[in-house]
Amino acid sequence: MTLPMPKGLLSLLFFYLLLSGCVSTKQVSQTTEIERLFAQIKSDSVTLHAFFSKMPKGGDLHHHASGTPYAEQYIVNAKSDGLWVDTLNYSLQLPKISDSNRHSVSITQWTNDKSYAKDSLINYWSTRNYKERGLDGHQLFFSSFGRFKHAFIGHEAALLSAMCQKAQKDHISYLETMIRVANIQDSIAQIAPSNFNLTTQESREQRLERLYQTLKDKGMDTWVNANVDSLASYYNNTNKNGITLRFQTYGIRVLDNPALTFAQLLLGFETAQKSPYLVGVNFVAPEDHPKALANYDLHMAMFAFLGKKFPKVPIAIHAGELAHGKGAAQNDDFKDHIEKAVRMAGAQRIGHGVGILEEENAQETLAYMRKKGIAVEINLRSNEVILERNPKNHPIRAYWKAGVPVCISTDDEGVLRTDLTAQYLLLTQYLPELGYADIKSIVLNGIQYAFLEPRVKKELLQKLKNDFTRFEKDILSAKAIY
Repeated sequence: MTLPMPKGLLSLLFFYLLLSGCVSTKQVSQTTEIERLFAQIKSDSVTLHAFFSKMPKGGDLHHHASGTPYAEQYIVNAKSDGLWVDTLNYSLQLPKISDSNRHSVSITQWTNDKSYAKDSLINYWSTRNYKERGLDGHQLFFSSFGRFKHAFIGHEAALLSAMCQKAQKDHISYLETMIRVANIQDSIAQIAPSNFNLTTQESREQRLERLYQTLKDKGMDTWVNANVDSLASYYNNTNKNGITLRFQTYGIRVLDNPALTFAQLLLGFETAQKSPYLVGVNFVAPEDHPKALANYDLHMAMFAFLGKKFPKVPIAIHAGELAHGKGAAQNDDFKDHIEKAVRMAGAQRIGHGVGILEEENAQETLAYMRKKGIAVEINLRSNEVILERNPKNHPIRAYWKAGVPVCISTDDEGVLRTDLTAQYLLLTQYLPELGYADIKSIVLNGIQYAFLEPRVKKELLQKLKNDFTRFEKDILSAKAIY
């Protein structure tokens, strides 16, 4: 009996035959051969995915630690911790809170008793099949983090280890992931004054200085030292699987109390100054939230103020993560967010940057980013889900043509159910004119624009170049590709 050939093997056979044809008749350089091969396989998504899956990918620079594990792992963690779940909104709860909620039940009991329970949790802890279920990707994405957060806390090192293991399998060499220490953030909230007026424009810097001194007087240094120790514990207890790992931390832009946002940023800047593992400070939560929009200038002033206090601490900011009809954003909100992030706040990298072409000074800002070497972290799947962007309305081509350094990242791999290989596959759909040398230069950007100490950056760049040499040699000799 003749067995049918598995569908995947047909693509593999095609690829091997293609390789044989490429290298047998022409005496041309390895680079030219790779370019020719890449041009031939670009229209075959299966073969191209196989190509990218083995390609070295450098660094993933826009990476949220809590959004990277898949929901399935969070379910395991929640069960092991004895957590409960609200069966109306699918959010995890601590047992002592759940006792008073008649809609809450042990997650172990619920998933054992109800056949649909696990699928329901996955569907509301990620954006899986959101269109088929008639859900808004923007709302589902941002609401998911609060639902599973208790399954991240206490499991940081184990989850970071799993992230590194997965990154290693995806041929990533560097992860720069955003993370914070939950109990220390809770403690910071206790020392942030609740009635501190930060809204007066003419005395903003003086008011920030007084707030800075107030927080120092209330014991900020104690929490900075605790933060340093906690991040060191995460790092030292993580099995990095050969990955170079560094952390960013962040402030939250949607808080009712601006003084607490400032306190979070101050904690981050001071910790980054002391910790070898914390290499930058960022800003998270929906940029189109009413609080984030109302306080945007104030928030950028906070970064500017702290950037002067701690000039050696790198800054990355989510900016321009906006789309019409999403959140509370109105026309005026599109005019200058990216410009202010790079010129006022001093960001060295921009996350998302989707709103650039609607800014009043878009071309000047693009030129400024190119001149200053300010990279943009492009997250294609994330932008599709949250902002409904596609190859026709995404500004990645504008960044590329303007010479702005482009980095391709995952954003939240688990929530989005994706990986870095998939982002490079999407990249060829968004910019089909890119050749292999262009893709390679973008991969190198993931190390070149990392917030790394120069010695380590130099070593990783050399390693990445060596990895590419081996990758290309293996392809052209048709060895070890699959």
